[in-house]
Amino acid sequence: MSGTIRTAARPPFLVRLRLAAARPWLIHLTLGPITAAAAWAYASATLLLTPAFQPMIDFGVYYRAAADLNAHLDPYLRYDHNLPFSISLGYVYPPFLARLLQPLALLSYSEAKLLALIVLQLAILASVLLTWRLLQARTWTLRLFILDLFLLSSGLAADVQLGQVNVLLMPLTLAWVLAYTRRSALAWVLVGLSVGLKLQQAPLFALALIRRELRGLSLGLLTLAATIVIGGLTLSFEFFTTVLPRLTSTVPTGAQNTSLLADFERLLHPGADKFLPVDPTYPEAHFLLALIILAVLALTARALYRLQDRYLEALVALAAVPMLSNYLGAGHLLPMFPIGLLLAACTWRLHSYRLFALLAFSLFLLADYPRLYMLGAAFDPLISRALFYEIGPGLAALCLWLVSLRLATLAKAAHPPLHWSLSSS
Repeated sequence: MSGTIRTAARPPFLVRLRLAAARPWLIHLTLGPITAAAAWAYASATLLLTPAFQPMIDFGVYYRAAADLNAHLDPYLRYDHNLPFSISLGYVYPPFLARLLQPLALLSYSEAKLLALIVLQLAILASVLLTWRLLQARTWTLRLFILDLFLLSSGLAADVQLGQVNVLLMPLTLAWVLAYTRRSALAWVLVGLSVGLKLQQAPLFALALIRRELRGLSLGLLTLAATIVIGGLTLSFEFFTTVLPRLTSTVPTGAQNTSLLADFERLLHPGADKFLPVDPTYPEAHFLLALIILAVLALTARALYRLQDRYLEALVALAAVPMLSNYLGAGHLLPMFPIGLLLAACTWRLHSYRLFALLAFSLFLLADYPRLYMLGAAFDPLISRALFYEIGPGLAALCLWLVSLRLATLAKAAHPPLHWSLSSS
């Protein structure tokens, strides 16, 4: 009876590929050149080497508003009444930001741009460091990988090119997550400061009410009140009674400033916002917006109920902010990029690869919308702009929120409690 020789089955291709990619020498060999290339691409895109040619259109609006204050003028009277309010290039933020920039407005515009560019780069550096801290990234391999994600984001580079205040909100948001996790009252001071710069994160105060953190809520509201006083009571009154109502009722022509309200109005009255000097407002669109906000509030409050993990609490609350703040344009969602990274780390820790893949695709839409637009613009610029500046980022924000709700459900059902960290992965 002849014997047979058995050979061990060869591992599948994906398993062999994963084993090869996990070798330290291969990771170190590839990650270094990738980081160097990403740093060069980022520096070139943000014109760090030639700041004199930095466009910084949005910073120009802030600069003019601060210069108006220096000249004892009203910064809210500069917008062009012949254009829809959302693209009038007027100053539409609380006066606190313009007050902060008054010393900068004493310099020439070129000098002010250079200083603003340095501040924005420092804000991005702080965001990277805070992301490392929140993910407990102890190895340089993981740290460089996270750094590469920031550097390769064309959306981040676009906001730096514009000189957008969203870049400053990103480290403030991450610092809030860290402070809230540590039960520090400083967390709500940061929220008050962020809302004083831009109202988008005002829904976070609802979390303090849900958790009955009255001391933190008081500190946050006092900080917000201080920003109103510093900005000027008269200008703040004008902002809340004149500028904000019209801004929240606008139908943005620029897709980067799109909102849920604008989408509803376009759906109900297609073409009504074309070539109009005044933005139309339809009551039925406001009704739908109110229903959406109530639904988001109810589902988010349900996810937070009996959730013991404050770190995940913070991520769930932040994921709901874009849906509650009405604005879903790509530029307004920049602070959600690192929050998406933190959520992705949670799904990876759970080995929930489907949720991880969904978040990875959503983050791609959030982080690289300018690059995607440029690719699609070769075929149809209007469709590409609608897809990658408006629809794509809005769906990405929706996916981040839904994934955060799912993670909250898994965390409440887990025994023992889950630890949201990459350090053991």
